[in-house]
Amino acid sequence: MATQVVSPPAEGVSVHRFSVDDYHKMGEVGILAPELRTELLDGVIYDLSPPGPLHSDNTDELVERWILALRGRARVRGQNPLALAQDGEPQPDIVLLRRRRYRDHNPTPADVLLIMEVTDTTVAHDLQLKALRYAQAGIPEYWVYLVRAPKLVVHRDPSAEGYKSITRHGPGQPVSPLAFPDVSFDLAELAD
Repeated sequence: MATQVVSPPAEGVSVHRFSVDDYHKMGEVGILAPELRTELLDGVIYDLSPPGPLHSDNTDELVERWILALRGRARVRGQNPLALAQDGEPQPDIVLLRRRRYRDHNPTPADVLLIMEVTDTTVAHDLQLKALRYAQAGIPEYWVYLVRAPKLVVHRDPSAEGYKSITRHGPGQPVSPLAFPDVSFDLAELAD
């Protein structure tokens, strides 16, 4: 399903927005089937395309690389919920978190060191809406891997208006996470 931008409602038309609690209840009672890939942003439930082989393979490879590089230094989560706001619970492809257990609640923005999305079909959604919401939540660093380009779009310096620093890196242009400057990441390593 294509990503759609939600416009403000027309005069005389109201829109019902959902809270995270509403969203969870819909899952519990079967309104949102477990096999559906959805996420909640700004109270809107978005249907996400099922990940294809290209997306899945790259996500798996990146999760493995992050785990090996950061063993004992950060928690690496793949495609799990993030408690972003009262009306937002996205499921980023990869999240680097402060090292601790998250048994009693989903991680919050204060726990996040870096979010990484792998995208081949939801580019606008990831680079626009998600980037703005993550910046507004104070996520220090947001990376979007455009698998078909291949390019890595690195967002840093969050503000209420969005990220103030956005750079693009191609193969052969390594970049390091702010939280782990000793760890280098180069798209050229994903080519094999």
